[in-house]
Amino acid sequence: MLNVSDLHIAFGELDLLYIENWTLHPKQKIALVGANGTGKSSFLRVVLQEELPMGGTVSLRPKTRIGYLPQKAVSGSTKPLWAEVKSGMSKIIALESELEDIQNRLEQGDQLEDQLINKMEEFRIAGGYNHTETIGITLHGLGFQQEDWEKSCAYFSGGWQMRIALAKLLLSEPDLAILDEPTNHLDYQAKEWLSNHLSNVEYAVFIVSHDGTFLDRFCSHTIEIRNKALHSYTGDYSAFLRQRGERQIHEQLAYEKQQSKIQHLQSYIDRFGAKATKAKQAQSRKKQLDKIDRINAPQS
Repeated sequence: MLNVSDLHIAFGELDLLYIENWTLHPKQKIALVGANGTGKSSFLRVVLQEELPMGGTVSLRPKTRIGYLPQKAVSGSTKPLWAEVKSGMSKIIALESELEDIQNRLEQGDQLEDQLINKMEEFRIAGGYNHTETIGITLHGLGFQQEDWEKSCAYFSGGWQMRIALAKLLLSEPDLAILDEPTNHLDYQAKEWLSNHLSNVEYAVFIVSHDGTFLDRFCSHTIEIRNKALHSYTGDYSAFLRQRGERQIHEQLAYEKQQSKIQHLQSYIDRFGAKATKAKQAQSRKKQLDKIDRINAPQS
């Protein structure tokens, strides 16, 4: 669905991230984690082609529909809440319009009975006959009361604006939902509903969050930005923490072993490099030292 190759992301003169190769497959639920300032949001914007990388490519499967929720999402609408979130259901709305057109033409005498039956079946498969229930469940799950449904979106402020944008995105059922810190303005009940909802959707989810408990409920994979690289793990957030701890132990051992070798070679060069009888051996060790692919000191 989405492939990243030889990607280089920078902020001004500051290098943020290098990714040799990474692929997101359909229906995967992937958490993107990492310390603040490591480039998580920049990576999302490059994937969305809102920013250009310093190098590399991001390729997306043709006709992939992406829904994006930025950190400071607002609805920006003055429509009633219900109408605004329903507007995200573009497939349902289009089918409703087509059905209405066929019915109008039938009333005028056109012979379209078979076409009407086929379109009604398409509408049923798309969830058209229970879409009002779907909207109500989504709004209720995100904390809206029934008396809020006809209020203007402009009535709501702060985190409620983000919830409107989130509801609209979820109801659009994209092929890939990219969510940047969606739980920042959600209470416990709304977070629990959202995690359960995301665990059951058929589309792929790529999400940034610092809430490990939330991620544990639905994520199938975790990727971490660390040392300007992308590290992939299979499993939820808790599995990621266990695997990362094991990797860090191996990385530390590999780093220490290489440092010991470097120090040994450098010590020999420093001690015997100036001696004619040992110059050849010292030069050989210098070549060995120059060829070493240095391991960066692991970050905790």
